[in-house]
Amino acid sequence: MKNFIISIVAVSLFALAIAVPWALGIAGLDVVQDEEGGEIRELAGFPSEYSNDYFAKVDSFIKDHAPLRNWNIQVMKDMDNGMSKFYEERIKNPIYRAIVLANATPEPTATPEVTLAPDQTPTPTPEPTPTPDFGGIFGDPTEAPTEEPTEAPTETPTETPEATDTPEPEETESPEETESPEATEPPTPTPCPHHFVNYTVIKTSSCTKDGEARYQCEYCGEYKYEVIKAPGHIYTVVKSQNASYAHDGYVMKKCSMCSDVDVSNIVLRTTVKGFYDGKSPISYSGAGFKGLHDWYFYSGNDSVGYFQGDNVLSAADAKSWKDTYELIHYECEKRGISVVFLIPPNKEQVYAEYMPSGVTIVDDSAKREPKFVEYLKQQGSPIKFVYPLTQMKSAKILYETYLQQDTHWNSVGGFVGAMQVYSAIGLPVTGLQNVEVTEGDYKGGDLVNLGVGPATHYTGYSVNYKPWVKSKVAAYYSNTVTGGNETPNTELRVYTSDAPTEQKALIIGDSFRHAIAPYLAKDYCKVTVTHRGDFNTVSNYVKEGDGAAVVSSGKTVIKDALAELKAGDLLLIMAVERYDSDNVNCARMCYDYLSSLPLK
Repeated sequence: MKNFIISIVAVSLFALAIAVPWALGIAGLDVVQDEEGGEIRELAGFPSEYSNDYFAKVDSFIKDHAPLRNWNIQVMKDMDNGMSKFYEERIKNPIYRAIVLANATPEPTATPEVTLAPDQTPTPTPEPTPTPDFGGIFGDPTEAPTEEPTEAPTETPTETPEATDTPEPEETESPEETESPEATEPPTPTPCPHHFVNYTVIKTSSCTKDGEARYQCEYCGEYKYEVIKAPGHIYTVVKSQNASYAHDGYVMKKCSMCSDVDVSNIVLRTTVKGFYDGKSPISYSGAGFKGLHDWYFYSGNDSVGYFQGDNVLSAADAKSWKDTYELIHYECEKRGISVVFLIPPNKEQVYAEYMPSGVTIVDDSAKREPKFVEYLKQQGSPIKFVYPLTQMKSAKILYETYLQQDTHWNSVGGFVGAMQVYSAIGLPVTGLQNVEVTEGDYKGGDLVNLGVGPATHYTGYSVNYKPWVKSKVAAYYSNTVTGGNETPNTELRVYTSDAPTEQKALIIGDSFRHAIAPYLAKDYCKVTVTHRGDFNTVSNYVKEGDGAAVVSSGKTVIKDALAELKAGDLLLIMAVERYDSDNVNCARMCYDYLSSLPLK
């Protein structure tokens, strides 16, 4: 009985708890404020008669008169927001991050492996050692300079003028201020749990310069940067040579990553014990004289005077030469043609260590060509005058640049000379270390034929420059006189190539031109190679090669080639040092003809 009474009381209290809110809701306020936007509206009433939207009206009545309506709505909204936050933080993001991390590309950290030739040990250099400057024979640097970032200009604050006493404005009544809603502080944003992906190299590192990489956060898009450290050169020995009476000694190493060359352990041939033993006074034989270790030298055309600095140009001669060179320079400049005057050094200037006693050794700067070069600089002359003595001396550390028993430079000398011509006119220069040089056995030369001494064996060289460009002698002209002193010959020739250019070159020079022409033929589509004496020949020339034709003289070939030159083409006037005055005469003849042609 007692339990029954307790049950009746409990049910009554529960019914009362339910009924009272309903009673209050029904009998309470006739208006309600919507939870969305705070708009005030009347409560929905119970429909008094049946209509098509009867049940919708009943539903609205029940919702508006539900007990604790607003409290229930707020509770439901809080529960919904809480569930959404719980889902985002505890379920969605962890699962998404796990998927992204599983598929993300790992950051590269390993240094690429370098495959080395057998029995060659790399020498890592954390602090790169600069390659010695061998007079520019190594060509352009392998790494282009990068522009240093410049700081943005900062604005200088302007001075505020001093305040002056001004009458204060009279106070005026202002309209009553309206109360503004209280400002609320914005909620503090939740910091992004960064996850950086999308590794991108912005600037590639080199052996000696740092690079830069960038990551991006997959959530907020923020970037993070890092430095890619320069690893330094990794050198491998590619050639070594012991010093001897015939060669300097050195070790050449090349970086396996960037092809930078380091030449070290240089031992000059003159330091080898006994090098100067047997040095004797100069003794002429035939057209020259013998030096140390079977090196032969030419004595004609005042060669010894050039070596001793006995024939420096007078001030009047230097000015006359400069003025003549400038005539053809400015005439070519009007047409966009580059003109270069090249003076290959006499052999004894490069190999003075082999000269016999009895000749005066003087500093190079006191000699004829260096003195003229200095004069041109002092006068501010624009002419391109190339005397590559320094480069020849530097290059011979790696390979000989002249033939031991001949008056001429060899293939290496011609290559170095060609690169110095390119340097003078701003064309890309290929370093001697970046071409294939093969050695061969040579014997004798023109000095043997001129009665200086017997022929002996020595090392010669061949340079393989741009093997992918095909060139050939397309035509050559035979005659019985070239310059009045050679019979017969085929020295006037035309090279053609498949070089990717339309530029042409005309070489007017002496026999030294033969060692330089093949290299120009790899960079110009057509190269006409003539002797300066061809200006004066009168016998007929027979064209051979691609067909046959007869021209009246070598001068006709030179004029035709000059008339062909246009903007971007090259006119190279060259003569070995002992014939340097012939360059002046050749320049005058070129000017006389070229100036008679109309501008294109």
